[in-house]
Amino acid sequence: MNERNLVWNNDLKLRLLKASIAEKAGLPLEEVDERLIEVVSLLPGLLPRLPNIKANTVAQLCADTRALAHRLLQVKSIFPGADAAQIFIQHPVYMLKQDMGIIRAAADRLRDLIPDVDVDKLVEEHPQLLDVDGFELALRHAKETLPSLDVGHMMRYNPSMIFGFQRGAQLIPYDEVPTSTQ
Repeated sequence: MNERNLVWNNDLKLRLLKASIAEKAGLPLEEVDERLIEVVSLLPGLLPRLPNIKANTVAQLCADTRALAHRLLQVKSIFPGADAAQIFIQHPVYMLKQDMGIIRAAADRLRDLIPDVDVDKLVEEHPQLLDVDGFELALRHAKETLPSLDVGHMMRYNPSMIFGFQRGAQLIPYDEVPTSTQ
């Protein structure tokens, strides 16, 4: 194969991803394929994103598909009105590693902070809000900046507006919510 004629497309990225996972996990390529099929059946929206996800993240998703299914059910029990797979896809490392008690506590805090908002759907669309401390600071800043702002209305109809009220070190993370230290 001539490198100059190499076409960097999603098929090539996927093949390289599978080879990387097989190497890291010490698994035959066929087993990686089987596990990826299981992962994609659990997280259907993942397939088009696979070529652009870090190999380490996909390897973690493939490591134990039963544990992945169990965690997915736990997320669904915390956010029954949400597409748990969508939450997982947006923040896979956080959803795999974070203690479910912390996620449940974050959901409860969000429900207390914005009682008139469908928190399940909100977290499905913006799982970075699970960083409730950052969200709470942004809410306070929003209320200070615009005292007449109806936060409930804003969170129902334009929830991404809250990100405009973030400050410095308190920015709500967009890539992955850091896990707590235990």
